[in-house]
Amino acid sequence: GGSGRDSVNAFAIDAGGNVYVVGYTASTNFPGTTGGAQASHSGVIGLYDAFVAKLDSALKYQNPHTITASAGANGTISPTITVDYGLDALFTITPNFHYHVFDVLVDGSSVGALTSYPFKNVTADHTILAIFDIDTYTITSSSEANANGTISPTMTVDYGSDVFFTITPNAGYHIADVLVDGSSVGAVASYPFRDVTATHTISATFEVNTPHTVTATAGTNGTITPTETIDYNLDKTFTITPNPGYNVADVLVDGNSVGAVASYPFKNVTSAHTIFATFILKGDVNNNGVVDIWDAIIAMKVISKMSDAPPAHKAADVSGDERIGMPEVIFILQTAAGLR
Repeated sequence: GGSGRDSVNAFAIDAGGNVYVVGYTASTNFPGTTGGAQASHSGVIGLYDAFVAKLDSALKYQNPHTITASAGANGTISPTITVDYGLDALFTITPNFHYHVFDVLVDGSSVGALTSYPFKNVTADHTILAIFDIDTYTITSSSEANANGTISPTMTVDYGSDVFFTITPNAGYHIADVLVDGSSVGAVASYPFRDVTATHTISATFEVNTPHTVTATAGTNGTITPTETIDYNLDKTFTITPNPGYNVADVLVDGNSVGAVASYPFKNVTSAHTIFATFILKGDVNNNGVVDIWDAIIAMKVISKMSDAPPAHKAADVSGDERIGMPEVIFILQTAAGLR
């Protein structure tokens, strides 16, 4: 008690043998508990204040104990409370969205990455600290038995981050395909994973660089050069040359017309190809192999835009503009008359 009048009005005993004493006091120096509802007497002489005290089974006074809870960035821990002697307290640890509990320290020692922690039968002050870390995802990379090329190694990536993978074939090889999560993204040399929010896989396959043949064929009355095997991924230009008195009629690459061109470039050769050139006699508008009066008639009908004008081969022009006009008519008539 204190130096003034103290009075006990009642007491009770709990299941643990702890004694609870209730009374009132006029002692201005009556001992109180820091953090209690009222830690000391009001200080007014002659005024009585009520008190509640808790004693253990040996009738020793039991102070409440403070459990100080702290949370690092990106999460919370609750509550921070004063716990009565011998009671229990449960603390809850909650990470922010896309974060997780990395570790929990109780009185400075790790108890693991828990989301809750119970203090049992509290008889002393304690501390509890929660540490959080951002969620991470693994991007697993592999090449076909690591054969004939490399790919950036497997890595762990923070949530929402970007990461680039590089695919590099060995000398003499090329990238055949790259699969991301099992689906082809083509023979790319790099691949970006953006805003990563899940695990992924990336794999690459490689093939040996095989030379490819471009087969060049020319019809009669002209030539095409060269015909050769081209190293993988290189370029090659083919030249089409008509004989004197002839024009290039058409050029087919892999069976498709690219027009009456004088040259054709193959770029980045990664497979075999064919190129075929045909030629036409200048002035042979109907392409029957001779230049005669019928060619002049067709040319005149084309010039006049007559409805019954048959198709005319523009490649048979004589002025190099792939148009049928009066220069072609004059050339045809002179040729038919033997003046050329």
